[in-house]
Amino acid sequence: MSEPDELEELQQQIQRLKGTPEKEPDPRGGMAGVGLVFSLGFTVLGGLMGGDHFGRYLSQKAGNPQYAMVGWGLGLGAALVGAYLMLRPYLKQK
Repeated sequence: MSEPDELEELQQQIQRLKGTPEKEPDPRGGMAGVGLVFSLGFTVLGGLMGGDHFGRYLSQKAGNPQYAMVGWGLGLGAALVGAYLMLRPYLKQK
């Protein structure tokens, strides 16, 4: 291969590299994080409210007000598990 051919090929490669965009913009924009925060909030709130209602139901049926604490414990556990499952893809080590 002669020297001018190599030079032309190198210039073409440089032009191709210059012409490529750096990165495609994210179609979701900056709102992806907002959706995650709202989903996480509703998951935790739902777990706690469900536990509260379950505890009150147990307290009424059993006639013992201490069962409300059992419901709170179960609701807190459900909220923590739900939050972990939702955030698990973001917690993985690279």
